[in-house]
Amino acid sequence: MIPTRALTVKQPWATALLYPGVTRKIGEYRSWRPRIGTGSGVDIAVHAAATVDRHAREDGHERVSLYAWNTALDRLGAVRGAIIGKVRLYYITSAEHVEGLPGCPIPASGWFWGLGVPIVLPEPIPCHGQQGLWTIPEDVREQIAAQLEAPE
Repeated sequence: MIPTRALTVKQPWATALLYPGVTRKIGEYRSWRPRIGTGSGVDIAVHAAATVDRHAREDGHERVSLYAWNTALDRLGAVRGAIIGKVRLYYITSAEHVEGLPGCPIPASGWFWGLGVPIVLPEPIPCHGQQGLWTIPEDVREQIAAQLEAPE
């Protein structure tokens, strides 16, 4: 399914969402609950923000080996200001109900978004991000569709 909405995430966390087997990042915490149903899963594009979380390399490798973390980040971690893939939003729950998930430090409040089925786009698609869960412009959706539907 071609996503109609996108979530902007600072690097390297955007990349970490697309490599959960390596980074163990299986979800995202937000202070707000998205206004979409999850049903059997809703695809969301992952947009790598133009800004970087400068402390992430140190914070993230505490969860997995430094080699695995750096390998994942080196794949797409330098890409900024572009849609780099998609994930499926499976569920949303209060952060207070989530304990001990690998790769997910628990904030005091907010919402945990359970994500899965990551797909990395062959080529990042440059576009401006926004705060919140935003609607992808039609021309960008067409580019995503072309990459997801292209034979390998």
